[in-house]
Amino acid sequence: MIFLPYLLVLQHLTGVHTPLEPSIPCLTTINVRAIICPNKQDSFSVKYCPKCDGCCLVHGIRSADKNYSIISFKIRGEKLCGEPFEMETVNTGAAWNEAQGVINRACAGSIVKFTCIKAKDKNGNIHVLRPLTIQL
Repeated sequence: MIFLPYLLVLQHLTGVHTPLEPSIPCLTTINVRAIICPNKQDSFSVKYCPKCDGCCLVHGIRSADKNYSIISFKIRGEKLCGEPFEMETVNTGAAWNEAQGVINRACAGSIVKFTCIKAKDKNGNIHVLRPLTIQL
């Protein structure tokens, strides 16, 4: 069994990507930031954004520029409650799908990093937005 951190390092060094790691590089290509859209049901959203005015209808992450729609992102949780190690996953779409496991374990003192935020523009071109780091 290959552990995820080893696999990610191997992909970085060799440039070979698996379905877990899409082949588009994760270097920021546009100066557009991401915004967290809270889900009032999970503790992460309540702590990060207790009253978020003008957020989107679906919880997750969205682009500050409405010309871009999120297609995937990486989420990494550090100092998570009840976890002896860091957690990282690739999330498909803008909603908390695969990311929900990290989100559920975030608590005071946790660091949550959103990287490789890929978004599609109106012409179908894929761009990488600026990363976002949140410390609770």
